[in-house]
Amino acid sequence: MLGIIMINMAANAMYYYYPFGMDAMDGSIPYGTAEEEYQQVLADGQDYLPDRGMDPYRVGVTSQDNHVRNQFLYLDVMGLNSYLSVTNGNITDFARTIETAGFQVIQPLRNGVDDRRIANHLLGVDYIITEAENESFLPFGYEVLEELKNNQNEDYILAETPNAYPFAYAIGNALPEQAFLELNAVEREAAFVENVILEDSVFQTLPLEKSFVESPVKELDYEVMDDGSEPVSLPDSDIRIQKEHTEFTLILEEPEELIDHEWFIRFEGLDYHPLDESPWLRQSTNYRLSVTDGQQVKSIYQSDKYSFSSYFHREHMLFNMGHVAETDDIDQVQITVDRPGVYSLDDISVYALPVSAQEDERIADEKNERALDIDLFSNDRIEGNVDADANEILVTSIPFSAGWSATVNGEQRDALKTNVGFVGVSLDEGENSIELTYRTPYLLLGLALSLLGIILAFVPKKIGQN
Repeated sequence: MLGIIMINMAANAMYYYYPFGMDAMDGSIPYGTAEEEYQQVLADGQDYLPDRGMDPYRVGVTSQDNHVRNQFLYLDVMGLNSYLSVTNGNITDFARTIETAGFQVIQPLRNGVDDRRIANHLLGVDYIITEAENESFLPFGYEVLEELKNNQNEDYILAETPNAYPFAYAIGNALPEQAFLELNAVEREAAFVENVILEDSVFQTLPLEKSFVESPVKELDYEVMDDGSEPVSLPDSDIRIQKEHTEFTLILEEPEELIDHEWFIRFEGLDYHPLDESPWLRQSTNYRLSVTDGQQVKSIYQSDKYSFSSYFHREHMLFNMGHVAETDDIDQVQITVDRPGVYSLDDISVYALPVSAQEDERIADEKNERALDIDLFSNDRIEGNVDADANEILVTSIPFSAGWSATVNGEQRDALKTNVGFVGVSLDEGENSIELTYRTPYLLLGLALSLLGIILAFVPKKIGQN
């Protein structure tokens, strides 16, 4: 055992401090500077945020802000990003369901939810803070409010939208989760606008208006050419990439269909193997797929299968390519694969989702009219009032947890899981007085068992004394 421990210590020392062992310490920041970097991650943009009292909102970033993780906690700002142990599994389910590009199990909503407009609205992201060079990645409807500089004189921006949804609001249209999951990822995101998504068992028992979802999403035709300008036929289970940064070109047949739309490219049935695969060698299986339309570059990373904390198999990749205005000239995209290897690909889909500033404003106004009027807002208790036109659901953007309980007009109600990962509660027609309370699951039981353990610790001693 002593020999194993010594070998382990030597191996760690070589890994962290020696160039032939990756010299991991060389990538670390100097001691004592971490707090300063956390403080400056938003370039003091948090100081420009308004204090809206009982009208809470969230702050986001863009797809280019991979370095922002738990800093929002340090700054005491309501943000989306979470990392490792502070991640809620229900939020992971939500992000996986709409196939966010930056998704990882340990960081589900990182990178600004890939600049997805509706997802940011749904989560109540009123403001986005990012570096000035990332302005083109702001979701449609977010406008620059302030220009900032950090302590290294680097340019940042604070952007705002008037169309984010309120923290909690009443809604009557409901869609069962099974029907929701039959939609593609872009249609699922669009379904959140006019519906609340409920678990099938809950949907069957509540007297709600049942929704019929007519998808606004269009699927566009295209052709893919390889780097030799030869057509690529799909599905193809054996695409051999011989060199780094190999490019393909996706050409849209009717690019005018993109005008006044957000558009998305989805790769389905992805898999990767090294060119000369060997069962005896540790071979890297990570790769990065990038897409650019000439205006911005989006990329998604498939982590190595030996990466214990971040690996999962990305069978699908969905890229949000942003909003296309009438002045934009987009008819093709370049697809780049960074690593040689054998790739499988079943299909590529191109989706277009209509965008209208007037429609976004109308929807936001409707939801604000139905918003919960909050009287008390704290980490573990929320109180407020809301009027319901009929039997409806109060939808919140609070991550769901078994610790939440609810009362409506003094009557105990179950806290429901809504929109795949968030807290909701059923409402009665008319005025509803709401109390949402959080208590850590099994907290009282844990305290009781701890107390019992302390008492029992003294029992043998007393018996011995007797």
